[in-house]
Amino acid sequence: MSLSTLASSSSPTKRNLDDEAADYDESIKKKKYNSLTDCEKLTVSTLVGGRGIGSVDGPLETAHLGYPRAIVHEEANNGGSSITYIVDVDNTNIRCIQDGTIRSLAKFIINPTALYLIPEQFRTANQHLLCGSRNTICAVSKDGNISDMSIPLVFDNISISSIVMDSRGHVLFCEPLKHMIHEIIHFDAKSCGIITFAGTGSVGSLDHQNPLQAQFNYPSAICLDEDDNVFVADAENHRIRRIDGVTGSVTTVAGNDWSAYVDGLGDQAFFAYPTSICWESKSQVLFVGDLHSIRRITFPGDKTKGLVTTIAGSHLWGCVDGDGMTARFHSISSLAIESAECYSSEWRSFVQNLRCFYTWPPGVLDIVLHYLPSFVSLLVADGENHRIRRVCSSRISKTEWN
Repeated sequence: MSLSTLASSSSPTKRNLDDEAADYDESIKKKKYNSLTDCEKLTVSTLVGGRGIGSVDGPLETAHLGYPRAIVHEEANNGGSSITYIVDVDNTNIRCIQDGTIRSLAKFIINPTALYLIPEQFRTANQHLLCGSRNTICAVSKDGNISDMSIPLVFDNISISSIVMDSRGHVLFCEPLKHMIHEIIHFDAKSCGIITFAGTGSVGSLDHQNPLQAQFNYPSAICLDEDDNVFVADAENHRIRRIDGVTGSVTTVAGNDWSAYVDGLGDQAFFAYPTSICWESKSQVLFVGDLHSIRRITFPGDKTKGLVTTIAGSHLWGCVDGDGMTARFHSISSLAIESAECYSSEWRSFVQNLRCFYTWPPGVLDIVLHYLPSFVSLLVADGENHRIRRVCSSRISKTEWN
């Protein structure tokens, strides 16, 4: 939707729109906020895989994958090139993509299931990645050496689906089969302390000010924002939950207990087994892998209620590249931000200047500002298709909006 289209649809005239304000506000509510892709051109392509299940390394065009389960991306620095790390479950290893090729980095005895790029301030020569497998979290160096500093978890039969590290260096991980999130106070085999961070161990969807009283149902993935707020893909509750980084209070930002594919605000949105999640800090956006689709959550106000929009895929599984809404995925298992930029300052200044010329209906410019485009390249571990896919939004000029 162009800015001029939006203006003409509300028929603004100078200083005389008070009578139309209520009607326009009601029409916006009925619209269900379904038009994100009106201001973004999204394309889906295959980066690697899709040529059969296997472990063939080499050029991306001929390489094979075996159910990519987790993915993280490290941006280029100091003149080097960017690297993408993948947990390749069927091959029981970590593989890395760099300079147009893929190679095996580290081999495991037990299938690795989770992967995390350690923040730069906490990295050491032997600790570049954290990798989770059954009952163990270990560190992996950049050249693929599995550190002796592994943490054997004291709980029985833990299945680790997601790992993050907060600004204090504490490690959080999901234990979906027991419906809990745990915290490792010090990532050190000699002095680590493991406590329950959130959840009771019982199935439920209860929000609570005390995280140890809140309930989850198969929390499959977690991510952090810059304030250490934890976002949880609570798969079998079909919700996205938020654990406040200061108070620990657990709330639902989007979704409800019913499985469906419906965009909307807060509990008016529906998910169908969200299993992966990542945070994009520049535009303050969550991306959610919702089984066979990618949903985007923005926050019109604070981070207590999210506005959900489907940007790629649908409830139908398949393997189709192309336009975001016609593309098809099959069991999205992980997401990672490859690159991002936000034009918010330029565009917001442009839109806010419109206040000088018209009296707009209440809330109209706030909605316009909310939908200003940010541009992202998102990497997707498309598990059952044995591919890594790229979802990329292309640049839109002001003339295209006019």
